[in-house]
Amino acid sequence: MFEAKFLEFAYSIIRMIDEVKLGYVAQDKVYVDESLAIELRGRMWQELYDSPCIADAEQQLSSFIEDGSGRLSCIQMDCGLLRFIVAFMNPSKSDGAYFEGLLMRQRQTALELTGEYESTAWSGTVESCTKSLDNPELLGVFAEHLAERKQEQQYHPEARAYYLVDRFAARFRRFTQPVLNRRVTSSSFPNLRQWMRSAGEAEIMDAGSVWLHIHEWGHDSGLLPYHDNRVVKRKWPNSGFEELRVDLLAIVELLSKKSPLARVYAEYILADRLLAYAIVDLHNNRHEISFDTVGSQILVLHLIQRQALLLDGGRLRLLDNWGDAIRDISAEFEELEQQVALGIDGLQQREILKEYILKFTGTAKPQIPCSRISAESEIPILDFYFDAYRQIKQSGELEMGYEELS
Repeated sequence: MFEAKFLEFAYSIIRMIDEVKLGYVAQDKVYVDESLAIELRGRMWQELYDSPCIADAEQQLSSFIEDGSGRLSCIQMDCGLLRFIVAFMNPSKSDGAYFEGLLMRQRQTALELTGEYESTAWSGTVESCTKSLDNPELLGVFAEHLAERKQEQQYHPEARAYYLVDRFAARFRRFTQPVLNRRVTSSSFPNLRQWMRSAGEAEIMDAGSVWLHIHEWGHDSGLLPYHDNRVVKRKWPNSGFEELRVDLLAIVELLSKKSPLARVYAEYILADRLLAYAIVDLHNNRHEISFDTVGSQILVLHLIQRQALLLDGGRLRLLDNWGDAIRDISAEFEELEQQVALGIDGLQQREILKEYILKFTGTAKPQIPCSRISAESEIPILDFYFDAYRQIKQSGELEMGYEELS
């Protein structure tokens, strides 16, 4: 009964935020200041005073308005597995912050696979959200997205990384799975393929939840934890290295476990890493490749150099030694971080890491399809991505909406 009231409350607040924002847009107002929050507070009290959540929301919103420190500030309310957050958000990292609402339902991770990893990841499905967040390609909301504009964005250890695993699952179904089925040899990813025959949406989301839990643990591990070294790792393209580093750590950790499901999840991460990001960039017609695609291209070249990946008749073939190759690459990254740590300050450390990345990309911000991967490996890997994208687009699979895949 209480959950139904909580849902009604959250839905009402989300509708209200969208209505108030429309009014501000119609008046050509910039709504990054506290005026929208003040108006919202008044309407919350006026229209929802009898809700069991309103007192907590009113108190938190007052604190939010009065807090000028720039620290992580947002309303957060829980009901069982439901979490509702209202805050200034900038998930697109564009110039501006917007007042948004996001209601999620948490998905529990398999404790036998994640219990030993202390992680800030919070994985859930989207129950409802403001219109600005209703974008299937928005996969997460992080601490840096929940800070007031014009203030230094500081990381706080208690901050959560909110991952929208239903959207991760939809991306896997829409991009990774078609490429895997059409352009990867049948002998590759055998455990993942067998699992996919019976895996439904819930199982795919479970895989994503385990991946993202260990992924966030990875950010806080190593010689240069991300949140203590943001000046080194946050800027493009170094962020591509960091995201790849923690994904490789997740694969290594899962390969060390005896559970057959852990092996499946390791292959799941690797498939998404190899196949999804470049295809998504091509689909979105991006002029510059994303930092995740940079990381994937670095991974491709490393696997080719270690003879764990090759092109076979226009299809990717993953060799049986891929696990050893991943462990070796992860160890190389650890050695690289030791070299980076010798830099005299954060700026020099950032340049050391950037120089390593440029060995693979050739330029600071490579344009699609320019990359040195093809030249160095003597394998037309970019042609593979273009052909794979063209094939799945012609098949009509990309024209299906995300909702049709779920």
